[in-house]
Amino acid sequence: MRYAAQRRTTIEEAPASRRITPAEPHAVLAAQRGHGNAWVARTLARLKDEARDAFVGRGVRGMEYEPPTGLGGFNVSYDPVAERLDVTLRIGFDFAHALRIDSAGVVTAESADFASDALAVMATIADPAARAVEVNTNWRWTPGDDAAWMQRFAQVISDTWGEQHWFVSDRWPDLHATVNVVVDARVGQSPNDHCVATVAKVPAGSTSGPTVSVGPDPGPQDEAAFTSATLDHVEDWKHYTLQFATQSADIRGCVSAGERKNGELGTKLLDMLIADLQPATAGGGVPITLTGRVSTAEGHLDLARARADAVRTYLATGIDPSRILVAVEGDRGAGADQSWQRVDIEIGDGRGQRTIAHEAGHMFGLDDEYASPAAGMSPGTGTDGAVGGVPLHGMPPFAGRGIPPARVENNDGIMSIGNVVQAQHYVTFLDALNQLAAPEAFSYGGAGAAPRAGGAGRFETAPEP
Repeated sequence: MRYAAQRRTTIEEAPASRRITPAEPHAVLAAQRGHGNAWVARTLARLKDEARDAFVGRGVRGMEYEPPTGLGGFNVSYDPVAERLDVTLRIGFDFAHALRIDSAGVVTAESADFASDALAVMATIADPAARAVEVNTNWRWTPGDDAAWMQRFAQVISDTWGEQHWFVSDRWPDLHATVNVVVDARVGQSPNDHCVATVAKVPAGSTSGPTVSVGPDPGPQDEAAFTSATLDHVEDWKHYTLQFATQSADIRGCVSAGERKNGELGTKLLDMLIADLQPATAGGGVPITLTGRVSTAEGHLDLARARADAVRTYLATGIDPSRILVAVEGDRGAGADQSWQRVDIEIGDGRGQRTIAHEAGHMFGLDDEYASPAAGMSPGTGTDGAVGGVPLHGMPPFAGRGIPPARVENNDGIMSIGNVVQAQHYVTFLDALNQLAAPEAFSYGGAGAAPRAGGAGRFETAPEP
């Protein structure tokens, strides 16, 4: 402390002829001539230290942030001492029942979204008492259920989105910002909420109810609608299976046997994948892994390899072969039935997307990045359908500062078909930070949490040699 105070006094009390200001190049040049480069370098460094201390000394600053994309919104605050950027999302929840049952045991839907479920319960459960247990347990919220659900929701969003990337000051490379995501979830809806959400109670694993959606409301808030099962729902666009005829590796005779496009001609499925998996930029695109298999009745490794090679050759007519990896399992773990006469196709890291985490990206102001070309698997459902298109968060002011521009492409990204929070998914956080830090500016630092370099006062403990 004593050294630092003395050092600052020396600068402040220097004769006028020896004072320089970084903004005055002619003064710097004159000082170099009169006092030498070493003196000037030391003096500028000290002035820079004081500017940094002044910035840190401003303390915590925060604001409500509305992304220029017109999507989402959140509160943001930056603590330069802790080097932490807190992103807080306030969500008000309305917990809705899906079904009800009257004293006569008749089940009806609380909304039209669950009309078929009411009929199904009536048709499959004859005993009125058992029917009541089914409805009251699985289709209606019970005391404490809502709080537990909100706690899990908040944890999933915080864990998925927090500390995935960090930022660094343009002026002071040792001043960072680690992103901490906080979800302030509560029962009931308030005008101060960034998002108001309605959650209907359904059985675990149910796909009933409204399609998951988060979108702008005519007012200042976003509106969301989903079911309790959405929290654990995984949407898988990364696994496909082609089943071959016995003892055959002929691509023309195989059919799709996976969850999607079941029964489709194999070559047609591959044509769709070629369209869907085009890269947004030259040399880009996710890897594709092909695993050849045979049944125990067929039982030879060469056939498994021939099947995988046949699929690879077909895909390579429209996809860079360097992206296609081949693995051969043969009859390992197989049975004798035809279901083992196949090639499994895995896209990217193979992890299906956790839907609720993707939807949270919209709450943070991000657009969709998945592509839906006309010749692909789901034409017309993506951002604009075109691979290489520009989502809203890929447009100005979201450009540069070390973050690659966002593009439409089917890949492992969380705003595409995967779960990875990539650098471009932090652009709204960076934009908010730079609004807080102005006239100073921050840029992309790297993945994960920032290295902790210390806080205010670091110059006081490191005197010059």
